[in-house]
Formats: sequence, C-alpha cells, structure tokens
Amino acid sequence: MAIRVLFSADETGHSMGYHTIATALRDAGVEVILGGTQIPREIASTAIQEDVNLIAYRIMGAHPPTLVSRLVKVLEEQDANNIPIVVGGAILPKQEGQLKEIGVMEVFPVGCSMKAVVDYFVGFSEIQKDGSI
Repeated sequence: MAIRVLFSADETGHSMGYHTIATALRDAGVEVILGGTQIPREIASTAIQEDVNLIAYRIMGAHPPTLVSRLVKVLEEQDANNIPIVVGGAILPKQEGQLKEIGVMEVFPVGCSMKAVVDYFVGFSEIQKDGSI
C-alpha cells in the first residue's frame, strides 16, 4: 500500500516545482493529495480528513519557521502531531536547523535534486510498509 502524502503550499506562485515533484512521486508509486494553497489550519484539517501519512509543505513566500510552528501547534491541538512534516522551497540554510528543531523530518531547499526528493519519499514509504513509523 502506497503512502498518502498531502502536498500543500503557502502561495499560488512558483507552482511548477510543486507539480513536477508531485508527478514524479506519483510515478514512483506515492499517493499524492494536492491540497493547493493552504494556511496551517487548513493543512491540518485536510491531513486529518485524508488520513495522510506525511505532510509536504512547499513554502516560497513566507517565513518557513513561523508557518511550520503554526502548523505544528494546530496538529497538536487536533491530536494529530504524529503526522510527520517535510518542508521544501525557499529555505535559507539557517532556517533548516530551525525547522528541524520545530520537528520537521526533512528539508528540501530550492535547487535540491529531484532524485533526492523522490528517494526520500520512496524510502519513507518502505519504512511505513515495515511498520517502523
């Protein structure tokens, strides 16, 4: 059974990478639910409703640690803080550490390889099949 990943974004612009990665993941056997542009409360609601295994949050125009902190808080309020979060987009090097401290599993800044992203999600899928997470 494929993992279910919610793809959400902070803004409508810069969407080519969002759709390209979603397509590559689908081609690799990952079930991708396109949430589109959502605020943290909407992301949490959709993730719970869709019973996803992972949230992938593309952030291009806002401050990633602020948005992710809000998302983590809403997930905790909804007793859904067991849903892992992966962040991609315009992430500054100093923000990567901040995001990991907040609880983000992995960060994919602009310019990372498509192979690295796909390999990560496929690897996560394999871990899920084994029941390790």
